[in-house]
Amino acid sequence: MPTCPICDKDADFSIAPFRNIGQHAHPIFDGIDIATCSSCRSSWATNPPSQSELGRYYSSHYAPARMALDAVPDRPWPPRDPRATSLITLGRLFGRFAPASVFLDIGPGNGTALAAASYMLPRPRLACIEYNERTIALFREKFGDIFVSQSAQNVFDAFGPEGIHFIYSAHCFEHFTIDELRQMLTCLRTMLAHNGVLALEVPQASIDKLRKLPATVPHLIFFSSRGLKALLKSCGFKVELCVETLGRSKAGNAYVQEQLRETIQGSRRRSRDTSAPSTSVTGSAAGRGW
Repeated sequence: MPTCPICDKDADFSIAPFRNIGQHAHPIFDGIDIATCSSCRSSWATNPPSQSELGRYYSSHYAPARMALDAVPDRPWPPRDPRATSLITLGRLFGRFAPASVFLDIGPGNGTALAAASYMLPRPRLACIEYNERTIALFREKFGDIFVSQSAQNVFDAFGPEGIHFIYSAHCFEHFTIDELRQMLTCLRTMLAHNGVLALEVPQASIDKLRKLPATVPHLIFFSSRGLKALLKSCGFKVELCVETLGRSKAGNAYVQEQLRETIQGSRRRSRDTSAPSTSVTGSAAGRGW
């Protein structure tokens, strides 16, 4: 029986075709299969495009489409986003951040979390992993002394082991192949400070709920809460809280309240169950360094 690359359990896999439809559809995703684990119900691309193919796709196809979407005339700066506010608030429940603590955003998009961290944390040192040159130029213009890198290894070289206090990622990890994500998480665990916090959000729950969505492009991993917790633990994180909030981003300004309500309820359940796992945020998940 094969072993699931997400939960590390021996399990049967079901196979379904990748749905290469929608705004971000592209020929490099033709012929891809999605495997689903019978144990954790997470799914992943079994034959994903190569790193070079994905790099060209994101620079020539995906990034221009996303930037056009974000290019709203006269948009105020800094941008405000309930998701960023929610996840950073969640991280603050599990960690204490002194002035100059390092806040690392992986896949920062248009900078909403970096902007939120700059006023929600005490004078943080901002850092991010970003590949798009136009986005990098924007961040350097808006944030000044921000550390920007195109690889986790460069971040490690700059800050060293346990040099990052808050690691944030929203709607990014699902774009990795499973092998790349394991390598990334293992590196991040090395960089995360003692009692530091990893707060992350991924957009899908299990494949059962995913089937109700119109497209999968360009996501390569589809997490269930069970699979995400297992993956974080296997990479060395201590999981304090993992909740599903599928579809609740449509709540608009109520999103933060919904997220925090789930957090408080999860904390109460954990306080009553001493056997419950202790990290932070599928829909949202949070992790902590030991």
